[in-house]
Amino acid sequence: MISSQVFLLSTNLYLNPHLFFCVVITLFHALDLDGSKGQEIRCLVLIGVSIFCFGYVQLLHEALQDRAFFNTKLDLIVGVGLIFLALESSRLSMGLFMTILSVAVVIYGFLWQYLPEPFTCQTLHLEQTIASFFRRL
Repeated sequence: MISSQVFLLSTNLYLNPHLFFCVVITLFHALDLDGSKGQEIRCLVLIGVSIFCFGYVQLLHEALQDRAFFNTKLDLIVGVGLIFLALESSRLSMGLFMTILSVAVVIYGFLWQYLPEPFTCQTLHLEQTIASFFRRL
């Protein structure tokens, strides 16, 4: 099969800027909706956090892939920041239901071991879960 599309970079390096721009556009839109000073400061702080977090993943992508589940504290902080940014962006754009559903799916991953037989599965530690979420950005 011949393909007309050649990827010069890893797929993750394409997906990370895409999610970054989605988050930033959502935050700018929320900034435009409510003109209050508190909302403006909050959105600008979140835009700054998103620039740092997504830039960290983009620039250190190979190092993050190499250390996989042996992350540093800063890696985990950036991972939590990215998860929070994705949840906040979904709350602003799609409402509270989608955010609650996403959190429920994540919590379900920690409760698998306590469920009856057809639903059981091996659970990951919190650090491993955070790493597996943000490594795929």
